[in-house]
Amino acid sequence: MNSIMEMKKLLLPVSFAVVLALGLATPAAAADKVILKTDFSPVGYHAMFYGGVGSGIYKKHDLDVEILPGAGALDSVVSIAGGKITFALADTGGVAIAVLNGAREPKVVANIFEFTPMCILYLKDKGIGRPQDLAGKTVANFGGSAGQKLWKVFARINKVDIANVKEIVSSPATYLNPLVVGQADFSPTTVNQTPNLAPLARQSGHELAEFRFVDYGMNYLGSSIITHAKTIEQRPDLVRRFVRATLESVQWTARNPEAAVDYLVQSNPQLKKPAMLLDLKTMLDVSIPRARTAGNPLQLGWIDPAKLRLTIDLMREAFDLKTTIDPAILYTNDYVAKP
Repeated sequence: MNSIMEMKKLLLPVSFAVVLALGLATPAAAADKVILKTDFSPVGYHAMFYGGVGSGIYKKHDLDVEILPGAGALDSVVSIAGGKITFALADTGGVAIAVLNGAREPKVVANIFEFTPMCILYLKDKGIGRPQDLAGKTVANFGGSAGQKLWKVFARINKVDIANVKEIVSSPATYLNPLVVGQADFSPTTVNQTPNLAPLARQSGHELAEFRFVDYGMNYLGSSIITHAKTIEQRPDLVRRFVRATLESVQWTARNPEAAVDYLVQSNPQLKKPAMLLDLKTMLDVSIPRARTAGNPLQLGWIDPAKLRLTIDLMREAFDLKTTIDPAILYTNDYVAKP
């Protein structure tokens, strides 16, 4: 009897070790729940986030990501400040404006659009071939838009006389319609609009072309990933994993655009794949040109201090802000790699 009892005592530790090795002793830790708010309602370039979810990249980094549509940089900043979301994609210039106005919660942790996608979209058949030709023309806009203010900075830098420029103001959803049908001659917008609007303009007998801001003295940062300063302080590992997963997803999307758009459309069936694919590819080509080739995806998120300084200065001028800030309070490069 004693020998049997002794044998049982010897076997118990061995059995427990086997259970541990098989992963049966304790359940696997749950992935961290993360809420990501995009800059606007779903469009093609948001495939880089839906692709990250669908392909399992976020899951690989123990992240359970829920994607919510946004309504501009201010909406994202307010949501971050209120603790309603964990991360957001927001226009870096818009975040700079919020910080210039006193916000201290948002912090840029990874740049996504190395180059702004802003442009002047114009009709070539209206006698426009250089920025100075915009003088005396008609601009299509919507009230309160950043483009409405930024194009005037573009005009100053490129010596465009805006004294006699007329303006057609519409709603955000329809403001480009006057341009497409020829009632307006140009409009400030983003480059992803061009490939899908060009065929419609041709139906009206017009040819669209662009003055990209980056080519005309306004080479500032586009959208970035932001989070709350307290999240960086209290959960640095979460920030590190999210930034890593997001930049891996950006690179995967650049290399697999059709698959990424498939995931986008699966989650947003109101969207049409051909249009979204054009949208995505245009934004990748213009704003994230190194996405396909970067050896380390973390290099895609590097925030260039000089370009951030320019971003702040251009926003101050566009929005007539008298305050200034040290760019260092707006961002950190702790989670990315220098190219």
